[in-house]
Amino acid sequence: MKLSVRSFHAILFLGLLAIGCQGDTDPAKKQDPGMETLPFLKSENFQGKAEVAVYTGKTMRYGHLRDARLVTVTVFEPFIKDELVKSESESDFYVLKQNQVLTFQTGVYPYRQMNSLFWSRDSGKLLKASMSTQEWCGTTYKEIRNRKSLLEFHYGSYWQGEGLGYELIDVPEYSAYHHLYDEMPLLARSSAIHDTEAKIFPMLMSSQVNRPDRDIYGISRKPAYRDATIKVVMDELLFDGVMRPVKKIVLRR
Repeated sequence: MKLSVRSFHAILFLGLLAIGCQGDTDPAKKQDPGMETLPFLKSENFQGKAEVAVYTGKTMRYGHLRDARLVTVTVFEPFIKDELVKSESESDFYVLKQNQVLTFQTGVYPYRQMNSLFWSRDSGKLLKASMSTQEWCGTTYKEIRNRKSLLEFHYGSYWQGEGLGYELIDVPEYSAYHHLYDEMPLLARSSAIHDTEAKIFPMLMSSQVNRPDRDIYGISRKPAYRDATIKVVMDELLFDGVMRPVKKIVLRR
């Protein structure tokens, strides 16, 4: 896999704020992150390569803000649609894959959490998402497979009552804008995103499944779509001594 490295610093308050590049916010545009709404995919630097972006910021854990580092790796890959896995040979079906690797330190021990999300290159629809988290207490794995009107949700964790499980979750098809929270790093870069009411599935990056996570969604951690609002705010960010336009996406539940 060839790499095109794009490294910069941004304040990223996980659970509240995502930062994307400036773009049109016309509400008539397509809701899903169709490839035509993501201009960076047409860049010469992206053709046949993976984009690597490095963010530094803060994340909440155990009631305190922790210095955190997020690396995203975004790339087109051949895919086997029926199995929802990478094809080892050429395929006429491609996905846009984004790996999100979050690392931070809490006192004496580190956290390492990773998402992998896969969208259809043709439709922009999310097909699959998986997450694993490792820290000194234990490991947790989650996987979501999109079956149109239902999400297949598989999980295994070290918590009592959440050791191994499987749930079917209704997808709110009546809502024009319904996404996983973990899709926001890509959606923030879409020219189609705009102020709207939404249905958002809680962040996958947690060792808990149904148990409340006081730092992430509190008692609303239960895996189900919930009402939220998305607000697009145009602003500026100082980077390398130059003020640059940015688009802030504020998500509130």
